[in-house]
Amino acid sequence: MRIAYAILPVLCGLAAAVSTAEETQPEVVPVALYKSPKVIEWGRVPYPNVGLTGVHEGWVIVDLMVDPEGKPYEATIVESIGGPAFQNAALTKILKSRFEPASLGGTPIHAGTTVKLYFQVPGIPQDFKIRDEYPIQFQEVFKAVEAGDRERADAKLARLDAHNLYEDAYRAIAEFAYYLRWGTEAQQIHALRRAIAGEKDARFLPKSSFVKTLWTLLPLEIRTQDYARALQTWETLSRAGMDQENRAKWEQSIEEIRALRDNDKAYTIPGEFADRSSWHYELLKRRFRIDVDSGSIAEVKLRCDQQYVFFRFDPTLQYTISGNNDSCSLELLGQPGTKFRLTQS
Repeated sequence: MRIAYAILPVLCGLAAAVSTAEETQPEVVPVALYKSPKVIEWGRVPYPNVGLTGVHEGWVIVDLMVDPEGKPYEATIVESIGGPAFQNAALTKILKSRFEPASLGGTPIHAGTTVKLYFQVPGIPQDFKIRDEYPIQFQEVFKAVEAGDRERADAKLARLDAHNLYEDAYRAIAEFAYYLRWGTEAQQIHALRRAIAGEKDARFLPKSSFVKTLWTLLPLEIRTQDYARALQTWETLSRAGMDQENRAKWEQSIEEIRALRDNDKAYTIPGEFADRSSWHYELLKRRFRIDVDSGSIAEVKLRCDQQYVFFRFDPTLQYTISGNNDSCSLELLGQPGTKFRLTQS
């Protein structure tokens, strides 16, 4: 396999090119001089029609870039609930917003950031969270799952219609119970992350349920080698407060992940587009390659806190990310159903 290094464009005078390992190492800029972008003024968009008619709510997490003039671009949906109407509204809102650009040493630069937007129905009382009948319907799903009655569980889950983000968090826990019996680990992880709703503190779940959900998610992320997300979950648990038993149980695994992040040892995970045309992943390391087993990948996008680059996929290349980035997210675009292996080292 031909090995080359795709150096991302470091926007402080460093070259952006595919080069050989013999080239001079790029200049190092102190991370302390970096200031991330922030919103100055949010764009205005109408509340999605689906929310007004169905009393549904949603949230959307968006990765985006901000140019030196504070203009957002290359916005992409990372996670969301509520359907396409909320996704479209979120992207429109982001692209209409104004940002203070990121800066390195006082000089404005292109930089990546992540924002979360909430869509909650106006006029609903602040103390309205869970309808009286909802806990009963919620428990009926669990009873059907425990009894191993899948047909009944399907019917009960279909009727567990969430009217707001609080109810949706509970519905996601019910989905997790269902997938724990009849689904895949990927489905279990998706349900748990939906229950947590991308929050750093308990918001839509009681704190005890929020923490328990995080402890359930962590071993799944470790087992599926989603190590960057596992470190994020650990940090959230640290803020929420850890009991000593769970800390002792998982601390060694977290230290091993941190060691893997900082060394040059390679590890490989499988990936699949399923019915989508894109795939997102938080990178743990700064060198990676992709081997396609079936289907095709057309384009690779990398959004880092201080850099952004996209390029046509070349299966013969191994890529190295240069610069002082604390985090980088990878987006692959291609044919639905594509299966591949991502190796980081």
